[in-house]
Amino acid sequence: MPFQNSISDKNHFNLVDFAGIGFGPTNISVAIAMEELRPELSASFFEAQPSFGWHKGLLLGGATMQVSFLKDLVSFRNPRSRFSFTSFLHEKGRLADFANLKTFFPSRIEFHQYLEWCAQAFASQVNYGERVEEISLIEPQGSSAPGFRLQVAGADGQRRIFARNVIFAGGLCPQVPETLRGKSGVFHTSELLPNMQRLRPGSRVAVVGAGQSATEAANYIYDNVPGSIVHAIVPRFGHSPADDSPFVNQVFDPEHVESFFNAPASIREKILSVHASTNYAAVDLADIEALYQRWYMDRLTGEGRLHLHRMSRLIDATHIGSTVVATVNHELTQTTSQLELDAVICATGYRPRDVRDLMDERTREALRTNNDGSLDVDRLYRVGFDLPHAPALFVPDMCEKTHGLSATLISNMAVRAGEIVQSLPHHHNTKLPLSEVA
Repeated sequence: MPFQNSISDKNHFNLVDFAGIGFGPTNISVAIAMEELRPELSASFFEAQPSFGWHKGLLLGGATMQVSFLKDLVSFRNPRSRFSFTSFLHEKGRLADFANLKTFFPSRIEFHQYLEWCAQAFASQVNYGERVEEISLIEPQGSSAPGFRLQVAGADGQRRIFARNVIFAGGLCPQVPETLRGKSGVFHTSELLPNMQRLRPGSRVAVVGAGQSATEAANYIYDNVPGSIVHAIVPRFGHSPADDSPFVNQVFDPEHVESFFNAPASIREKILSVHASTNYAAVDLADIEALYQRWYMDRLTGEGRLHLHRMSRLIDATHIGSTVVATVNHELTQTTSQLELDAVICATGYRPRDVRDLMDERTREALRTNNDGSLDVDRLYRVGFDLPHAPALFVPDMCEKTHGLSATLISNMAVRAGEIVQSLPHHHNTKLPLSEVA
């Protein structure tokens, strides 16, 4: 079965140099880099959400970023950029006030405002409420260029977009244990705020997990739902602090991506394993201490509102009437118990979405993969294809095994975006009107 017909500038008008799937921090940083480094390129971004939003379900009052404001979407690449966090503060009239906070870590609410402020600058290039449903390779023929065809669906139906290059930044997909998936009364922390309305005074809630979002959720519910009873179900003996010490934190520095990429696979795996506590199932010490303070005061007063189930796992949940009956396995005592709850909140992490889920069969077959089935990705985050001439498909959010712990984080986005944009080839006659292809 042949690939799609080749791209022809003469015959296809719905053609852009660069198409971005998703418009979260990754692709916003790319849009900024394109404006500053390659303004001659045409670009179009497709975001399934109706408007910009980044982890909106976790914009809890008092929650702060775990990354310095200096690691915004641009400063490490271009500290003079008009898109820096300090430029945002200056425009909003809060630069001096923020400086008086004496912190490197803005609130999550304020950083979300910063991201939204950056996104608004590219509103004309972003198609909100449109989802890319399929990616197809277009093989070059004659003097035409290789590219991709995107099948896009929105409120007005479906249309086709042709792009010379694509960056897939579909974001992270919330993970819920299979035994709990789809159960009534069970939801992920990414949906915490929209579900707060279901928690009435005195609600009984289980928070499953040992990471940052689990600790924040337990603290937040305890403080904001009067008389609530919170069960923290933790697979460890206790919550572990994130390692943000300066030498270890250098694992996120842009200059260390090169050495990580060139290291043997066994060394890369060792770094990811040894330093997982910088990002996974780890909590800011201040939040752990805040939870412990609540737990201690609860014992002191005898309120019985905060319960810690250490070395435990929630293995099932059944909705009986208006109650969620949760079965908990306590590994330390080798016992099982049941809890009657009003809600179960899963702080059970995320996984990067896989670009292969959007590809047609022939495009998937042309992919180069490694022995473990992972994509063969080069230093510039490009997927390899078994073709003599292939367009560039970038998958930066899927590159933790090859590029390090910063792959899904904000830390390296500014520099990474510059590398991706600078790697794009130069084409003639790239400025084409966007109209429907016949």
